[in-house]
Formats: sequence, C-alpha cells, structure tokens
Amino acid sequence: MSFPKSILKGIWQIQKRSHSLQVFLSKCYYYLNRNNRRIHGKRNVLKIEGAYLKKVEINIAGDDNYISIGANSRVSNVKIEMKGSGHCLEIGESCILAAGSFWFQTRDCRIIVGNQTTFEEANVSALEPKAKVQIGEDCMFSYDVHIRNGDSHSILDLESNQRINLGRDIYIGDHVWLGAHVNVLKGVTIGENSVIGIRSLVTSDIPSHCVAAGLPAKVKRSSTYWTRDLIEEEERPVSS
Repeated sequence: MSFPKSILKGIWQIQKRSHSLQVFLSKCYYYLNRNNRRIHGKRNVLKIEGAYLKKVEINIAGDDNYISIGANSRVSNVKIEMKGSGHCLEIGESCILAAGSFWFQTRDCRIIVGNQTTFEEANVSALEPKAKVQIGEDCMFSYDVHIRNGDSHSILDLESNQRINLGRDIYIGDHVWLGAHVNVLKGVTIGENSVIGIRSLVTSDIPSHCVAAGLPAKVKRSSTYWTRDLIEEEERPVSS
C-alpha cells in the first residue's frame, strides 16, 4: 500500500514541529533501512535521534568516541570508521549526505560538518592525533570528493630520521562548492562562497568569493558568489 504524496508531505511537516514524533519516526526509519553498527570499547556515544539514516555503517574500535547527527539530516550509503579513542564526528541539522565515508585514526580527531550541507559523495579523513577537519554550513560537494588532513604513513628525513609529512588541519568555509573528483589536502583553508572546479587538487589556501581550478588549484576569477538555483540566461533577440 502506498500513501499519496500529499499525506506523506503532511506527515513530514508535522514531525518537523514535533520533537517527540520526529525522534519516533527517525528510530523507525533507522531500524527499517539496513543500518549496521559495530562498537567495541567504552563510553562511546551515538546521538542520532531526529536524523534519518539509511544503509549507514558505523564501526568503532576504541573508547570515548562521539557521533552526533543533527535533526532532519538524511544520511545514506555512508561508512563511519573510528579507530582509536577520543574522536568526534558532528554532522549538523538538515544535511543531506547521499554517499561517502568518514575515517578516523590515532586519537582525539574531529570532523565537523555544518548545517544544511550536502554531499553527493564525499570521503573525509582525520588521520593525525588531535587533527581537525571543519566544513562550514550550506556547502555543496559533488561526487568522488576526497578531503584528507594526513597521509596515513610516514616519510622520514634520511639524515635526521625525523618525520617530514606531518598532518595539518583543514578548514572549509560556509557555502563552498566542490566539483566532482576534487581532492583537498592537509593544511588547506578554503574561504566562504568559493567554487573549486572539477578534478582540481587543492594544496594551498583559496580565498573567499572566487572560482579556483587546476592541478594544483589556482584562482581563475575573483569577486564571485554562487547559488544552488540555475538562473537561465534571458533570451536574446536573433540578429537579422
């Protein structure tokens, strides 16, 4: 039996105004949509009430880890992997994450995703002790996007035997658009309202209100902003 779209829309609007109904519906949705969790350790906290999860896999091996997914967020086909202790994943309210992964290693790593951000498919990794990846509000990431603040392995100086590829935090401002196949590497800050073009490799800071692209990404145009709406060009008269 299927319900008319008008009824389903009405239920959705009611639950947005009723916290208790929202929590109940999100729990039902969770258990009906093939989610999976494997948690080994102590004092791990999952705060997902009011969010809608589908085919989400959560694997935790460690202690004192924290996952929070905000109300009305829709997360599907996402894998969350936490190895180590003291990690924190915070996904804001009204986000839509259609696919991807969050990967944590070592200890005390943080990944923060702001409200109303959308992923087609993004893979975000925090790999160094006390590392941080911060993504702003109302960002739009296309598919096959990779964000990593470390290399997972060590490169050493031959003479000093010191590691030379230490990880660094990543900051992505509000309302940033990452195109398909974009890679963002450690130590990068991307300013608000900027656009990163398809297949770009971001290895250094990108200022706000610009369009950047390339290998490595460079600013192509400044003093810009973008919108999710497609603004059609007005019809031009045909010259005779």
